[in-house]
Amino acid sequence: MKAYEKYLNEEKDRLVEVHTDWLKEIDNYIKCLEYNIEQSELNYLKDQEIFIERLERLESRIKELEKPIELKIDADEFKNATFKSTDRGITLERLRGDI
Repeated sequence: MKAYEKYLNEEKDRLVEVHTDWLKEIDNYIKCLEYNIEQSELNYLKDQEIFIERLERLESRIKELEKPIELKIDADEFKNATFKSTDRGITLERLRGDI
């Protein structure tokens, strides 16, 4: 009977050792998964920050483009700048004697 009890105790010790090793492997696997999740969250936050920065730049650019353009040329300057360069403008200036 003592031999049988000794055998059972040895088997229990072996089972405990196997289960301890198995639990260590599971613990390492869980730690690895937690690390991967943490890295994914960091990448997500980084990508989110980049997206927000780009969106803010785009919004500011849109606001810039929506601002009305102020023309600093008066009517005479505009007429002279556009009308003189055409053939009709040159002909009219010749007829007036400006050229």
